[in-house]
Amino acid sequence: MKEAEILSMKKVGPAEAAKYLQNGTTAQQIRVWAKSGCCPFCQAVKLPGASKRMTYRVHIANLIAYKTGAELVPMPRIGYGTEIGRERHGA
Repeated sequence: MKEAEILSMKKVGPAEAAKYLQNGTTAQQIRVWAKSGCCPFCQAVKLPGASKRMTYRVHIANLIAYKTGAELVPMPRIGYGTEIGRERHGA
């Protein structure tokens, strides 16, 4: 997968990120890395309520920077609709 393809996607998840990296990294490895909080381009967010499900936010600019060796930018804070976002914003 090329940079133009990843930029044209409406939504990029761990599977698409792994396909873009083309370095042997699997989607599951990206999910585990994101859950650890150490992934430079993906964040794991626990859905609100009693659910144990997680959602993953891939930050395309950092994904491309990671692959090309460019400088990474700080990822945005987790916001509205998440447990952390609800606590922060009083929703």
